[in-house]
Amino acid sequence: MTNANWFSFYNAISFQIFLGPPVVLYAKSLGASATLLGILASFTPLLAIFQIPAARFLPRFGYRRFILAGWGTRNICVFTVVAVPLLGFLGTGWRLALLFLLAFIFNFLRGVTSGAWLPWMTEILPETIRARFLSRDQRFMQLGSLVALFFCGFVLQRESRPWEFSAVFLISAIGGAVSLYYINRVPDVKAPEKLKRSGTRVPWREIVTYPPFARVVIFNVVTSIAYGSLEVFTVAFLKMHTGLGENRILFLTGTSFVAGVAALGTIGWLLDAFGSKRLLSWGLALHACFLCGWLALASGLFPVGTLVVLAIFALSGTATAAIGLANLRLIMGVMPEMGRNHFFAFYSMITSLCLGFGPILWGVCLDATEGFHFRMAGGFEWNRFSVYYAALLVLTALAAVAAARLMEGGPGLVKRAEAPVRADLNPGSRGQ
Repeated sequence: MTNANWFSFYNAISFQIFLGPPVVLYAKSLGASATLLGILASFTPLLAIFQIPAARFLPRFGYRRFILAGWGTRNICVFTVVAVPLLGFLGTGWRLALLFLLAFIFNFLRGVTSGAWLPWMTEILPETIRARFLSRDQRFMQLGSLVALFFCGFVLQRESRPWEFSAVFLISAIGGAVSLYYINRVPDVKAPEKLKRSGTRVPWREIVTYPPFARVVIFNVVTSIAYGSLEVFTVAFLKMHTGLGENRILFLTGTSFVAGVAALGTIGWLLDAFGSKRLLSWGLALHACFLCGWLALASGLFPVGTLVVLAIFALSGTATAAIGLANLRLIMGVMPEMGRNHFFAFYSMITSLCLGFGPILWGVCLDATEGFHFRMAGGFEWNRFSVYYAALLVLTALAAVAAARLMEGGPGLVKRAEAPVRADLNPGSRGQ
């Protein structure tokens, strides 16, 4: 599965630029408001709802062919966006609109085809090696993101010029093109009869009420609302309120990926030793710690210094790696074999809606409270960003409650829980 890991590496280079801090900084340079940044961040999760209608086509085309078609077509958008910063004869409004249009098309194509990835990996990875593979895959992805952000940090300046943004978008396009080579080398599912059963139309009520799955969805709904907007508005906070240049912001953001890569080996061992639920709890505790750090900076309790921001980003990267790896392993473990495509598609749709509307909601709130300031004793100031980080802390506490209710207890528990579901999801059982 080394080819899948290298796909994750080069794919991360591509999406970390086109969907991450560099594109946020470019949109901000064109005058995008917090609401517009929230809408831009919402494209990726909201358009993932198209996995639901696309799931029925997976048995016809197969996982690898489906992803190759979507990833190849969407990369055309990245090559096109390379030219946008160079269109100086267009006003900033037109260039911003063109950026949004290309981002919309890119994410639409991603949403249609990305639903094949998790079912594909679940089919070809035995349960005994999933934790090891996921840990290594996350390490490759984090390294790809780190390479992308550090490259952008070297290219972009404090106040970047148009050709510099074009250069970083070109790297994104090249990374996406190379990723196609590696995904084409990953073996496709060799059991077409299993693939066909998995794509059969299934009863949605049984999916929603399947206990292990329902609790995973609830947990992910809370965390999606809490953390879906964190990256984009943290970059906006650093750009708008700290006076840091674009290159320094990218270098500081890259610290989170350095910490994530460094921690993944230990996280994988802890995941095997203590299970997903325990690791989720530890990850949420770390999330609360670094949110307290952002709250302290946003409220003016501490001055914004490079070492402080580095420490916060290091906690962020470790927490995100722990939660992401444990959550993914838990999801793959609770999905029943019958109707697996639709389980994954429904999960992606619900969490994507939360990830999509969350940034828009937070962006509107941040714009609406732009002039809000209330200073308390001790120098603590309530403003739009300190309120934002305090609200995320409350949602983190709710996520911890939801994590405590997750079902994990080995294959026996999952088999007992899914027994009444399997009969309904197996198309052959209806005629018996």
